[in-house]
Amino acid sequence: MPTGLQSPLVFPASLQAAGTASLYVHIPFCTKKCVYCDFYSVEGAGFKAMKRVLDSLLGSFDQALEQGSPKRFSSVFLGGGTPSAIPAKLMDDFLHSLLVRVGPVEEWSMEVNPESLNEEFLSMLSSSPVNRISMGAQSYDETLLSWLGRPSGRRILEHADALLASLWDGRLSRDLLASLPHQKKNGWLEDLDHALAGDPGHLSLYELTIEDDTPLAQDEVRLQSLPTEDEAWERWQESLEFLKNRGYQRYEVSNFARPGQECQHNLGYWALNPYLGLGPGAASTLPNEEGHPVRLEGERDWSRWVQNPWTHCTSTKIPPFAFALEILMMGMRCVQGVARKPFQNLFHQDVVDLLPQSLNKWATADALTVTEETLIPTESGLELVDAMLADMAMELEKKSLCWNGPWKHSSLS
Repeated sequence: MPTGLQSPLVFPASLQAAGTASLYVHIPFCTKKCVYCDFYSVEGAGFKAMKRVLDSLLGSFDQALEQGSPKRFSSVFLGGGTPSAIPAKLMDDFLHSLLVRVGPVEEWSMEVNPESLNEEFLSMLSSSPVNRISMGAQSYDETLLSWLGRPSGRRILEHADALLASLWDGRLSRDLLASLPHQKKNGWLEDLDHALAGDPGHLSLYELTIEDDTPLAQDEVRLQSLPTEDEAWERWQESLEFLKNRGYQRYEVSNFARPGQECQHNLGYWALNPYLGLGPGAASTLPNEEGHPVRLEGERDWSRWVQNPWTHCTSTKIPPFAFALEILMMGMRCVQGVARKPFQNLFHQDVVDLLPQSLNKWATADALTVTEETLIPTESGLELVDAMLADMAMELEKKSLCWNGPWKHSSLS
């Protein structure tokens, strides 16, 4: 298969050492770039550019696998960008080529957007390996969709919902944004109610984040219309109560699911299990030959990336302190918390002995529960994660950490 790649380069990590890994595939094309988005994507690409990138995704995957394959891939997630912006036939060919390389995987997720979702694309997905769709709704308010720079209005969004209801039998998640301007209580709860139409198994509810170097960050008029912290907090608490009453359990700061409908790919990511990221702008975290974590980041220019993906990626060894902090940052966002024994196996020190002051402070404040096995944020503690992590980082910085053993899949969960 022609890939457009230069001669293969030694892949700077080890999938084989990971044991098991998850796979993220970044599709860098959008119909229109939203004003708040800082993920790498480009507008207006044609068929040739799309095919060239998809071929290079497969080629870069082959190069990684040539250095040694993992025992298996635990999950696949196609994000972007907008994967549904790819023509159906082109995506169908790509998915089946990917399946040949990946083998049996329990969960295949794909992000879709309403403006590019149509009957042909959904019919193609129904006969593909994909069994979970995550649809970016963001809001059902026409004014707010325009404020966000979304390429579709409410009519198109509702049409996409109708297509999913009639044509899609797999798992479904929707994304909404919180802390948007000019939302009264009833309007916000109406947004949530719309997002739960058809009883999707999962909802991601993200606070709008103002990222540097996005059009939104430079737009003073838009920024002035954002709700105050107190207003945003009140709406957030109403949302938590609303979702709880509808049977959605909060399993991560911004993610809610019916029992058994949690996103397995994201659970692996938050548990700091190894993952391979393919595509321009995609990140990977994998062990090197010594079993220590390495962070790879792809070139954020698809025309350079396709020339040879691994030539243009950056590779950084993650030191023990930084990785220990990542374990805390990820684990404390989730109701499963941080497992003590795997942490000790990796660093030869119990996290409880490393952070006595921080853990005592936040356990006393009823934000954290410390058991013999785990550190678990309480329901109220999930709202105080940033403050807890700031204390933990300051205390951890004063300690000496070194590697005690290799890092691989499930060594931290």
